Amino acid sequence: METQTIVVGFDGSPHGEKAANFALQLAGAAKARLLLVFVVPPYMPEAEFPPPNVPEIMDTEREAAELTLKEIRTKLEGKGVEIASQVLLGNPADELSRLADNPEVAMIVVGRTGKGAIARLLLGSVPLALARNCPKPLTIVP
Repeated sequence: METQTIVVGFDGSPHGEKAANFALQLAGAAKARLLLVFVVPPYMPEAEFPPPNVPEIMDTEREAAELTLKEIRTKLEGKGVEIASQVLLGNPADELSRLADNPEVAMIVVGRTGKGAIARLLLGSVPLALARNCPKPLTIVP
């Protein structure tokens, strides 16, 4: 039997860190790998003058995401679980659902809320969209 992967949608928020720690425990118990994924949403410029340099902004966002993943990996490593990380660009719920289509992925784990507008009130927009569309089991960590 192939080793399964638990994917964690991570955004650097406190709820994201709780989700990563929970997923680490699950991965250890199930002898699964952990894949930490930070999805950088597309930049939506408003009416700004001069127009922003969108590729430069996206590069900066990607670099910040990679640093955030490096920090959480450092906190999680050394617990006997193989950990990888990945930065993707796009809609977070769509990209996590797309990853879940991979047969090696056993489940998706996300925090209840992220960094968005007052954390999208009680249940964030990404967990809510995943609850509707994710093709694999989904755990939303409070």
